[in-house]
Amino acid sequence: MATDKIPYLTIAITNRCNFHCYYCSPDEDGGMGEAYGTSTNSIDIKDLEEKILIAEEEGMTKVRFSGGEPLLIHDITDVFRFIEDNTTLEYALATNGSIVDRFVDDFEGLSRLDIRISLDTLDRGQFSEICGCSKIQYDKVIANIKVIIIKKYVKPSSSSCYTRQY
Repeated sequence: MATDKIPYLTIAITNRCNFHCYYCSPDEDGGMGEAYGTSTNSIDIKDLEEKILIAEEEGMTKVRFSGGEPLLIHDITDVFRFIEDNTTLEYALATNGSIVDRFVDDFEGLSRLDIRISLDTLDRGQFSEICGCSKIQYDKVIANIKVIIIKKYVKPSSSSCYTRQY
């Protein structure tokens, strides 16, 4: 009997976000999403670390952290350090890229970290519309993409981007 192994685990660590993207915002706010805005910026680190160890024991090889915006969780880099020091797991961070620069020093030495920045469009005005933020945030995200490329926190991969009119 063949066993199907799940190759990776995605942990939506928070639904809090500093953007208000059309596709995530709740219906009552004119969006298509379910909800945003939890009441906390922290997580039970020990509980999460235990679950990560169990995931590896069960044969998973990668953990991906998403949200909301995972970097709004104060202790997120402690979780990354735990994975680096106590497992062989690959791990990825899915982020909107707006505050990555605040964590660059914390990312030092995390050799298996793969940062994935979601960028809905390359058009500054359309970005502002889609993400519900100022056009200055677009410039910040682009600058942060350059930072993580220079720091080599992005692993080579092939990605497709499809744009639709909102």
